[in-house]
Amino acid sequence: MNRIAASATMGAFAGSLLAGGYLSAPFLGLHLSPSLILVLAASVAFGSSVTVISLNLLAQKAEKPTGGKLLGLQLKDADNLIHKFPGRAGALDLSIRADQKIDQLEIFKNPDGYKDKDITVRLRGSSTKFNPIDLRQLFVALNQQPGFLHLILLDRNDEFIGYLPGFAAKREFTRDNAESMIARFLVQVFDDDANSANLTLIDGAGKTDIVSDETKVGQLIDKMAGGFKRLIVLKNGYHRRPVGLVNFNDLLVGTMRSAVSTNAEPAGVSLLGSLH
Repeated sequence: MNRIAASATMGAFAGSLLAGGYLSAPFLGLHLSPSLILVLAASVAFGSSVTVISLNLLAQKAEKPTGGKLLGLQLKDADNLIHKFPGRAGALDLSIRADQKIDQLEIFKNPDGYKDKDITVRLRGSSTKFNPIDLRQLFVALNQQPGFLHLILLDRNDEFIGYLPGFAAKREFTRDNAESMIARFLVQVFDDDANSANLTLIDGAGKTDIVSDETKVGQLIDKMAGGFKRLIVLKNGYHRRPVGLVNFNDLLVGTMRSAVSTNAEPAGVSLLGSLH
């Protein structure tokens, strides 16, 4: 309704402006054309055209969801709330098992070819145990890649058992005691996925730090407000399909602000008001 009123006002103003120019001509000492009636008709037509164009342009602006509407959306339908795996278009999704030779990986042999790519690494469990020395070699190579974003741990059935952000893997697994850190936070998780709870100590997420992409945004906020820094998003809640993650700070401070704020009300006020 506001769009219609605004468009009608703009159209009437445009038509009146054009007609007024001709009507005021005698007062300015200008000759008034006999075709005044045609000019007025043209003015009305012009104003009507502006009205139609304005209405179409205003209608094209997508309306932001209100706080209540957004909180009722399923996570998979809420734009920009999930950091998707493996990353932006063209991202490298690197799958590694314990029996693979790290120095034979293309990212190891040709590191400069991946400097501008997002990188996700999936360590997949098998009957062979990962060697901490080999994994340190991998992380030293990844430490040179600014786009290394995600480290995902999957068991031998390809089910999710743990996660670390790339910055944490670089920080913890390239230092002097890297092998012991890798043994504790990676190898032992493959031995017993209950050990994945330790990943939260180094900014990661364990096997139970998960949420389905069918969860409503309001429910997600309630859950994360209970102390979760990040949650791994599973497609339909199925452990074989980690599709991305949500960070608590991004959820409330970043992406949610642009989606929730309506009128001049701050996003945090609108969001918290909807929760209560």
